[in-house]
Amino acid sequence: MTGVWHTTVPRGRSVIGIITVCVIGLAPTVFQAQQQAAPPPDPTLREMSDDTTAIVRPEQKALESALRISRSTDRLVALDKILQSYPTSPVLNSVDAQVLSIVLQMPDAEASAAEVFSRMLARIPTSATPDARFQETVAPAARLIGRKVLLDQTEQALLSTLAPPTLSSHLRAAGRYQLGRLAAARGDLVKAETEYRAASSESPAAVSALVGLFIDRGQQDKAEAFLLEVIKATPVNVAALTSLTNLYRADPARSEAVLRDAVGRDPMLPAALVQLAKLEHARGDEASALDRYLTAAAMQFMRGPDAEALTALYTKRHGSLDTMEAEINKRYVTLPKALRTTPYTPTPARTNRVVLVEMFTGSACPPCVAADLAFDAVMDRYDRNTVIPISYHQHIPGPDPMVTPETAARRDYYSINGVPTMHIGGALAANEAGTNLGGGGRSRAPAVYDEYVKLIDRALETPGDAALSVTGALKGDAITVTTSVTALPANASGLTLHVILAEKTLLFGGENGIRGHHMVVRGMAGANGQGLPLSATGNTTHTFNLATIREGITRSLAQDIGRRRAGGGSQTFAAEDRAMTTIDPNQLVAIAFVQASSRKVLQSTIAPVTGGTK
Repeated sequence: MTGVWHTTVPRGRSVIGIITVCVIGLAPTVFQAQQQAAPPPDPTLREMSDDTTAIVRPEQKALESALRISRSTDRLVALDKILQSYPTSPVLNSVDAQVLSIVLQMPDAEASAAEVFSRMLARIPTSATPDARFQETVAPAARLIGRKVLLDQTEQALLSTLAPPTLSSHLRAAGRYQLGRLAAARGDLVKAETEYRAASSESPAAVSALVGLFIDRGQQDKAEAFLLEVIKATPVNVAALTSLTNLYRADPARSEAVLRDAVGRDPMLPAALVQLAKLEHARGDEASALDRYLTAAAMQFMRGPDAEALTALYTKRHGSLDTMEAEINKRYVTLPKALRTTPYTPTPARTNRVVLVEMFTGSACPPCVAADLAFDAVMDRYDRNTVIPISYHQHIPGPDPMVTPETAARRDYYSINGVPTMHIGGALAANEAGTNLGGGGRSRAPAVYDEYVKLIDRALETPGDAALSVTGALKGDAITVTTSVTALPANASGLTLHVILAEKTLLFGGENGIRGHHMVVRGMAGANGQGLPLSATGNTTHTFNLATIREGITRSLAQDIGRRRAGGGSQTFAAEDRAMTTIDPNQLVAIAFVQASSRKVLQSTIAPVTGGTK
């Protein structure tokens, strides 16, 4: 199975959808065991995985076995055995989440539920960040609210997690949404409305809940007034816009006017563009409809009936689909930047270090969207004499046409379980708890970018412990890269020299909707991402062969699709027959860096490859 979603604590999508990485598969995961069929990828997931074998803890195996027990009382016994046998395991909250689900189905559940909830909260480390504490609290809290159990205790727990002023704004909105649900469960609709309104700017669920509350009370006029007020802001609240157009479903002209106003103020609204295209197509304006579809396709992966409508209209007006991809790419490059950045200003503590940023991503990975957009913003903020960003594409959770055998191996070098994952100067880009920052949907990109900036700025104040330069020259299909290492730490051992060939921009629209892929690694010297042994200063020459690189990309894509089909799958992938083997010599750069056995990158450097035809 492709696209395995894993979290330390299973959180249903109905809670708040804040999970953010793609992880190497645990078969099946707790999340999957809770549902008969895996849901479509949630763009708010933080991390995604492929389905390769990973080390699974014995208690995780025991949990998965327990979840296959159909009789709830027997399942409860098995879960309790895990709690007793593995008292310090990190999966205990996953176990208790299942226990809580069972006890809430039983008569007189309150006492048992209170016990489970209390011990889940007690496991949260006192050193946990406000964000981590909230995330560990909100899942069981949402479940209790749904069952209208322990509302006072749940409210107290939520208010406590919302108290820190440093809590991320999107999590604060998620908490206010849950407080709205809690008030509604008590029948206090006035307070529920207040909480939903407070959360509406960053919580789509709160928008839907408040509109539903108004409709249930027969107050469609209040629903309409609320939605009209919310969508005045830019960027436009997509949840509010969708709800409003649903209200106007019987009045296409009014719906179209609202949509036109929204996309006029905020062009980065692919869902609104698709709705407009449908309305325009319905009234016979095929040219406008096709224009909307093409622009939407530059921002998102088109699926199902929408993709069929786009291809049918394009074929009708152009005779074939031969030029459609180029037209979408043309529109993509005119889109405004997803994130606004300010140029980096060196501090007095700035050193000579040029920081290497390594991003592991996948074009089929929904949570990679936030990380990819943040990566692009990092490129805008820092010049290449300050930060050198490179991206290693992975077949996670689906095939990616930019993967090479070497970029796949580089993941193993860092023992990476999922994407998106970033390393800054060789160190994992982690939160205060030490876990992967991950990614998420477009709305999370600013928060991810802010975290990247903090870590990069800090790394720029750490001295570079080596000195080197690099050149690259193209002749035919051969690119010769020469690296000159002029300084190394005294008595250093276990050093490696890494020589990289990267292409500055590739355009490919994968399942996650990201079309522009930057600083894509095309070639790496050495075996399995390990680099070349380095013991002394001096010059090193490595030659890349473009024909060999193309063959490796083609082979990697074919093998990955074949692996998935061997399991009986028949899904058609965006990367199908799309191996990105066209390499623009004018877009190539040579990168070199020295890395210690600790994985710390001591220094890095970059230069354009010369010899291309300008």
